[in-house]
Amino acid sequence: MRALSTPRAYAWAFMTGHVGFHAASELPWHHGPLLIHAGEDPDPTYADAAVRLVALRSGLDEALLRNSLHLMQPGTIVGAVTVTGQFACPTPDDPERLSYELTNPRRAYPAAPCPAGAGLFTVPDDVLARLDIPGYVEGAR
Repeated sequence: MRALSTPRAYAWAFMTGHVGFHAASELPWHHGPLLIHAGEDPDPTYADAAVRLVALRSGLDEALLRNSLHLMQPGTIVGAVTVTGQFACPTPDDPERLSYELTNPRRAYPAAPCPAGAGLFTVPDDVLARLDIPGYVEGAR
């Protein structure tokens, strides 16, 4: 099964269900189930922006959301989504940029440590065996 490695703040925002898209350079075309890997945040502004966006869309308190974000461990598979659409969203600097529409977020309980490549990568079988994400992966049951 494939996973998308993204900064932890983005992974967290996807799992809240209040952010349903991901745009990036060099994304391959993909449709269907996709695991989400929480990578390292390049700088603190990623977390601040994600918390503000989810607070705005959900009406929840930013302090509560920030605490929730900080519980998510980088370097883990944190859940899964379904890619139900993809479209080109070119910019002047990146004419090949794609965006994924992400639906049906489900959290992994517990998150599973996983080494990651950049962007999309194949999750090792031993990691899949430890995951429990109802409707996606049920190896830990």
